[in-house]
Amino acid sequence: MDNALEKKSFKKELKESLDLFLVFIKVGFLAFGGGLAILRVLEQELCEKRNYLSKEEMLDYYILSQLIPGIIIVSSSCFIGYKVKKQRGIFIALLGVIIPSIAVIVVVALLLDKLIAYKITTSILKGMSVAVTAVLIDINIDLIRNNVNNIVYFIVFVLSFISMRFFNVSIVFIVLASIMIGLFYKEKEIRSEVLKDNNNVKEDK
Repeated sequence: MDNALEKKSFKKELKESLDLFLVFIKVGFLAFGGGLAILRVLEQELCEKRNYLSKEEMLDYYILSQLIPGIIIVSSSCFIGYKVKKQRGIFIALLGVIIPSIAVIVVVALLLDKLIAYKITTSILKGMSVAVTAVLIDINIDLIRNNVNNIVYFIVFVLSFISMRFFNVSIVFIVLASIMIGLFYKEKEIRSEVLKDNNNVKEDK
């Protein structure tokens, strides 16, 4: 009986691990446009189709990946892999996401000289860049809608944009300042909730 349960559990674990691996293989092939573009693919595959994690968690992992050195798609995949399958998930996600990149790079490198010789290659790349731009705009609209949802965050958003766009302020300083503001605002919000709860308790008494 125990052997049958162990065998069934092993098959289930193997199936889930293979499914996670195939998801990140797909992500690796479809993530045109860099780190930000993978959000849409990951959201569809992991949040909507499989319900492995929420969209809020997905965004948290992406933001965390922005704050550490390295390739965003790799860092995000590792965080998500750990969330789904712990240590094993990191290896599965990492392997799945880098295999397509390596395969495509090798093929393109081997055919690069021949591809450049054709004018149609330039047209294809131009068309892809336009499509990727549309994807990035769509993702950024969702990011703004989901995160810039009160006056404090709106002010931080506008000041951050102006600082980067017109004054070339380092992204490091902007991120650190935003973190401090976020912590201060959240602490103030928590205190307000605690005071409100205490007042409600007093009124009940």
